[in-house]
Amino acid sequence: MKKIVLLLLFTGLFLGGLPLWGGAADLLSEPWVWSVAVVPPPEGWLAEKGVAVRAGLLLLQRRLNEPAEGVRGFDVIFTWDEPLPPGAVAERVESWRRERRVAVLSFASAETDRALALALGQEGPPLIVAGGEDLPLRDASGSPCPYLFALSQERAFRANAVADYALLRGSRIMPLLSDSLDSDLLRSHNAAIGRIENRGLPVLSLLFRSSSDDALLARADEVLATGAPFCLLFLDPLAALDFWAMMQRRGHVTELYFGDAFHPSLMAAKGLLFADQDYPLRMDPQLALFKDELWLEEGLRVIDLPSASRAYALGSWLATALEAAGPEAAPLAEALAEVDSIPLGSRTLGIDSRTHRPRSAVVALLEIGGDGGFIEKGFIDVRSFEVVEGILPSE
Repeated sequence: MKKIVLLLLFTGLFLGGLPLWGGAADLLSEPWVWSVAVVPPPEGWLAEKGVAVRAGLLLLQRRLNEPAEGVRGFDVIFTWDEPLPPGAVAERVESWRRERRVAVLSFASAETDRALALALGQEGPPLIVAGGEDLPLRDASGSPCPYLFALSQERAFRANAVADYALLRGSRIMPLLSDSLDSDLLRSHNAAIGRIENRGLPVLSLLFRSSSDDALLARADEVLATGAPFCLLFLDPLAALDFWAMMQRRGHVTELYFGDAFHPSLMAAKGLLFADQDYPLRMDPQLALFKDELWLEEGLRVIDLPSASRAYALGSWLATALEAAGPEAAPLAEALAEVDSIPLGSRTLGIDSRTHRPRSAVVALLEIGGDGGFIEKGFIDVRSFEVVEGILPSE
């Protein structure tokens, strides 16, 4: 069908009929093109990350469309949207629906992704985000929103990772600290407790308000009194840094595991350990081969190879679902929840229909070194259905 339509368009030029671009030609293009909206990183398409995302999708687009059969006889075309601030989401979504975009791929900020999720999650078209660590996919019922999907694990994966790593190290009791006023940190704290207690190890849960230095000092003394070799911190970066400094001044060797996202302010906390789900991809040797493919097949030189690889993975996820179900929103979303062959670096990911995320992720446990770098301490496999994910707010 693609070749027939192209021949008609080509003939029309010589007959003085339809123009090649715009106007009536667009009416002919729709039967053989499935168009996908792509939201760029906040920095735009000309920034390093934007160039990488576009390169990964261009490589995939050529590979999908080069064979005559394409995807079910159709071409998949990625369209390059302008950067999207959260306040402009409603208007852009209306435009995508009017233009019959089959899906939206987002590489935007967490704020824009959240606005997109609220606009698309229950009605479509499907939204697949390249990150999603700070984006809960679940609605008030606890089920994943039907049209939301993410390539990353939700932020509470760290509770599983640091708890499992501490359990591997062994202890007679596990102290945990958390800010009682931060709902996300408290959720991770409670998830870690459940994980540790399920393995038969007693815990000491110490809750306080991070703004109170006196409370933090008292908690440091309680941790030291247990004699435990490890302590899990579900605190904001400033409180975690304060707690680390207090422990250092006492001269006791207690390993501290930080249960939230790394922040540059923590670089002073030598020996602090944290979990990172992006590190394994950054270090993946397969990216060197992917770099060569981008150059040899597309003539594109890419610096941010992890972003290019994520873009290729997101597009592959969608293309596989389109091949299985076609472009209609509801069956396409159901297919997206079952895809089992997404290439990401040297890994092949499968999607868990219970979470709308990859079934598992290999995450790195990294220790802050004294030279401004990180030390690999180990790798933990986190299964997405075991992550205690948050709820997407209704507004």
